[in-house]
Amino acid sequence: GNLQDAESFDFHENTLNGTIPTEVGEITQLRNFLAYGNELSGTIPTEFGGIFVMQQLNLHLNRLSGSIPTELSNCRTLRGLDVGRNQITGNIGTILDNLPSSLVTLFLHVMPLNGTLPPSVSRLSLLNAFSIQDNRVSGSLPSEIGRLSWLNVFAASQNLLTGTVPSEIGQLTRLVRLQFGENQLNGTLPDELSNLSDLAILDLSENQFSGSPTALATLPNLEILYLQDNMFDDVGGICDGNMMMGTANISTFSANSCNADDQTSTIACPCCTECCFVPWNGTCLAS
Repeated sequence: GNLQDAESFDFHENTLNGTIPTEVGEITQLRNFLAYGNELSGTIPTEFGGIFVMQQLNLHLNRLSGSIPTELSNCRTLRGLDVGRNQITGNIGTILDNLPSSLVTLFLHVMPLNGTLPPSVSRLSLLNAFSIQDNRVSGSLPSEIGRLSWLNVFAASQNLLTGTVPSEIGQLTRLVRLQFGENQLNGTLPDELSNLSDLAILDLSENQFSGSPTALATLPNLEILYLQDNMFDDVGGICDGNMMMGTANISTFSANSCNADDQTSTIACPCCTECCFVPWNGTCLAS
């Protein structure tokens, strides 16, 4: 058959190297381009932007560099984009503003992206999974994130995020996984987190949160919870909920510091399942 009429290319995990040819743009009926897990280098061809029927573009885990082409905004049927674990650079705001609003899954993790999350992230209103984990994204979380009402997964750990968690996060009632670990977020947790009744995995570790995490005590489907390396006063009744109220499904829970240099007082956590042994006193910090 005619290669230019191909609808799907699947080259994943084939140890391919070299660059992606610009001639890919001539395959105008291409709906799926899956080349994850290879050794591709160079840049993402701008010619992808001329494939108007593209639905899935997966270049995860290669050696690609440069920027994400703004021409991808022309791919108005694009549902999935995964360019994570490459060496792509750029400003997260500029990138998000130049992606099609048709996206359902967007993975931009483990790259050196910088900048701040813009309020215009709300235009990606169909997103089901959104990962910017392990980048250099800074600034505060925009309240407009609460408009992404279809989100099941929001992963933003290992960045440079600051400020408080906006109460609008509580509007994301379909969330199953929420990851904010290893940032510089602070303040108290909003009461609206108690609305996240489908939440199964929550990572708030290694931030500067304070107060009491009472909003989490009645989450009925919570299975994995990381609160360690913060400044919480207590575990906010989570252990009571674990036995009596809502959080009966927790299988993994840590609440105290895992930092050997942190000799601050620990908080009682009788239902914690993970503890950290620190050299200066050899004590398990789970309870």
